[in-house]
Amino acid sequence: MTSSPSSSHADKLVPKEYRYSVKTLQGYPDNADPERTAYMQNHSTLNSKNLAISVEPVSINLQNDNTVVSFFAHSADVIEEPILKRLNSSETILRKSSDASMLTHAIIDGIVDLAMPCAAAYEESISELELDVLIDPSIRHSKAL
Repeated sequence: MTSSPSSSHADKLVPKEYRYSVKTLQGYPDNADPERTAYMQNHSTLNSKNLAISVEPVSINLQNDNTVVSFFAHSADVIEEPILKRLNSSETILRKSSDASMLTHAIIDGIVDLAMPCAAAYEESISELELDVLIDPSIRHSKAL
């Protein structure tokens, strides 16, 4: 699944090696209108913080023979690093158990961990907007929403 970046916004925020294949949250649907996508990216709450949320397909298959097969479009190395550290340490449950379901759990846990900074960024933006509305309400707040 590849696409070209729709605006200079993508050029600033997406690492070079992923620039033509990473899809942002606004541009993920295959039928996304490029003009709408560019507008939404440029007016995103996170744009002012030089942040963007990317979306990628992930597949995790837990097999009957105690193996796990997983595919990531881009972030496998980010998920893999902490898991490999745990597997290299003889003191972790992940290594001691030899249970593929524990590895599946570790992969899902890694994905959830990647989502936490996204939620925190949105929470911070909402808090800032809420504070602005309470201190100095104006029509620009409605436009920001």
